[in-house]
Amino acid sequence: MIGMAGLFCYRRGPVGDDSIMNKKLRKLLGLKAALVTESEGLSADIEALEDKAELTDDEQSQLKTASSRFGAILGEDGEIAKINTQIDRETRLAAERRSLGGIPLEDTDDTDIHVGEDRATQDPKGGFASFGQYLLDVYHAGLPNGSQSERLVAFQAAAPTTFSQTGVGADGGFAVPIEFGREIERLVLTEEALLPLTRQYTIAGNSIKLPRSETTPWGSTGIQAYWTGEGAAITESKIALERSELALHKLTALTPVTEELLADAQALGSYLGLETSDVFRWKINDALINGSGVGLPKGVANAAALVAQAKVSGQSADTINATNVLKMFGRHHRRDLGSSRWLICPDGFNQLPAMTIGNEAIYFPPGARTLQNAPGGLLLGIPVILSDTCQKLGDQGDIYLVDFSFINSINKGQGVDIATSMHFYFDADTMAFRAIYRLDAKPAIDTAITPPNRSEDRSPFMTLAVRA
Repeated sequence: MIGMAGLFCYRRGPVGDDSIMNKKLRKLLGLKAALVTESEGLSADIEALEDKAELTDDEQSQLKTASSRFGAILGEDGEIAKINTQIDRETRLAAERRSLGGIPLEDTDDTDIHVGEDRATQDPKGGFASFGQYLLDVYHAGLPNGSQSERLVAFQAAAPTTFSQTGVGADGGFAVPIEFGREIERLVLTEEALLPLTRQYTIAGNSIKLPRSETTPWGSTGIQAYWTGEGAAITESKIALERSELALHKLTALTPVTEELLADAQALGSYLGLETSDVFRWKINDALINGSGVGLPKGVANAAALVAQAKVSGQSADTINATNVLKMFGRHHRRDLGSSRWLICPDGFNQLPAMTIGNEAIYFPPGARTLQNAPGGLLLGIPVILSDTCQKLGDQGDIYLVDFSFINSINKGQGVDIATSMHFYFDADTMAFRAIYRLDAKPAIDTAITPPNRSEDRSPFMTLAVRA
């Protein structure tokens, strides 16, 4: 009969299956967590007693007992060392079981159906009903003399590379279920987020070197094409590539959470998820536009290939007109029009509806011949985003036309990393939750493009010069 825990089948053999291994690991990790919690309490007691100038006989006895017990737990041959040995053994056995890849084990019994790995260990939410429930479990585990819930113990047992960290949740050592980190990342990348428009790469390490080509079809370097006569030798050309290195930067948020908010798991999960995603989205958008490239991504405003279109002769200060927009569009070098966006400061947005070519409007507000993902409407058929990352009206950078496919970005792929500490705001009876998102981005080209038969450069990064 097929068990409800799993559907992977092995022939029954002398070696226990992965579900048994995980149960043993959970039990061992639970014991280890309890010992770590006990040793933390002992350490605090020992420190308090040692700080006293004089000890009574009873206190000396307490100190001796606490020190002896502390050594029994954390000594070279102490209880935790013995449990670590067992954990290592069970982990190796589980790895060997997985290496069999489902190969049946020999047995005299002809039964072919056997319960495989518990599906709970494969749950991307780690067995937690919500993000708030997970955070509450981590909070309670980090309290003085606190203990881990069965859910937390089971998840830590199933999570790879977390064994040495289990039991130190107050120091931020708990692994986070993949789904919750990704859920916050999804919120970061929702409406008006610029990062999804870039050319994204997920990496395993901390940096990557990407090939970069700034050759053009009409240039004299890189791959070339030639008209070749019948029987004539074909002229060869060589690819011309450079390298662009991107290295991950950390975007962090440290959020205090009150005891009142901690009393409600649903409110806690919503608060942290929405607040963190809002500030991360703003910071990423701002970096993609204004970032210096030092300790954070390099933005469009600092791109070497940025082209600033000059104002119209006699143009009034603090204005954006149809001629400006048409000239920016004419010099916009685009690889993928679907990744192009207008970005405009909110105080300049009211000038768009007046833009026309003759009697034809070139701007269409939301709800009129617009795209579903263009809440700011369309300008010359390209979606408009109102953004406070732009400069104030009249300054260079108050409006941009950007093809974001010319921006490379990298991330670690595991979403937002969450950790917690009960010590940071201990005197305020408040917990602290830390969020980290690792990414980098920079323009894919470093020079504007000189087209044939033209004197003005083109670029995927266009803005408008100062109108003062």
